[in-house]
Amino acid sequence: MKVGQRTNKSCLPVRSDRAGVTTRRFYISLCFVLVALRLPFRALNLSILPSGSSSTKKQTAAATNEHDIGNNQLSCLSLNATKSRFYPMKFLEDQQSKTSLEVALRTRDDLELQSRFIWYHHTSGDGLPCSFVYYHIHKNGGGSMAKQVPIKMDKFNSDFEKESGHENYLRLCRERMQRVFDSQQRGVILGNSEQQQISVVSFLRDPVDRFLSSLGQVLRSPKAMMRKSLDPCHLSATTNGLIECVVSKMEKTSSFLNEHFAPQLFELYVGVQGLNIAVEVMDLAQLSDIIAQLGGSRDVVHENSASGLIEQYPQFRLSPDVLNIEFQKRICHLYEADVMMIEATKVTRTLCTELKPF
Repeated sequence: MKVGQRTNKSCLPVRSDRAGVTTRRFYISLCFVLVALRLPFRALNLSILPSGSSSTKKQTAAATNEHDIGNNQLSCLSLNATKSRFYPMKFLEDQQSKTSLEVALRTRDDLELQSRFIWYHHTSGDGLPCSFVYYHIHKNGGGSMAKQVPIKMDKFNSDFEKESGHENYLRLCRERMQRVFDSQQRGVILGNSEQQQISVVSFLRDPVDRFLSSLGQVLRSPKAMMRKSLDPCHLSATTNGLIECVVSKMEKTSSFLNEHFAPQLFELYVGVQGLNIAVEVMDLAQLSDIIAQLGGSRDVVHENSASGLIEQYPQFRLSPDVLNIEFQKRICHLYEADVMMIEATKVTRTLCTELKPF
């Protein structure tokens, strides 16, 4: 049974015993009260449902399934793409080893990572409102999604944070993510296509390729910011010297140096604001197709900082063929959390899988 599908039309599971009938009537009455008062259905936490219900057990099992490949039947957003329904918070916090979670929290604090996303005021095919969210992971198509998708949008980015003030920005982000979470919870509990969920989408990318792209982006950033992250690596005479310096600095300091280097999983974890929100993740290779489906041009050229030379530093050539196996393994080790996520979601491939153990 997929998340949200139910065999009865009420908002609670059926019990066959007499006591169960009384309990079920109580919860049905509570459902109608919530509807009348327009209260969110998250008030009906699954933990308060009758423990003997087989439907409840199936819902709980579905809610803990981090990566169901396929379309979300409760969402009004229809995208023809290979995607995986992924729960960043649950995935990271359920790891047997808490090392990844500890590193994620330290990275969030050290780099002052903030939730960055675009809220699209979309309209479905039948003309009804159909808002959805795009989570911006650095170097994973955010610029193209912001510039190329012709849909009214609210950008929750650094510019908006400066404009609204840090504390107000955090409050607004939390409010939007709470709306997303509430919509997804209503869909799971009701199992009703009329209660549409707010979809959240994002793209994933091979961490080795993304590392090079991020390095190029940081080198192109204002000098003060670049030096704060890379000094003295930018003074290297060769590409190999640059990469050796940056990778060694990350290893020795146990830091990702700059927000552009933060692992993709950690950015998603920060993005969900401590809520168990489902994110539909896709391969970055599908970016142009997704933009076209949303009304933009299919001729999207994704900016790739690792595609060639850097004007300010002509001695560097950041293309994948400059990385020997040793560099590749060290980068894979740094981004082990992303490797786990990519292997779990199966929406894209990573060179790191072939290089194990690293």
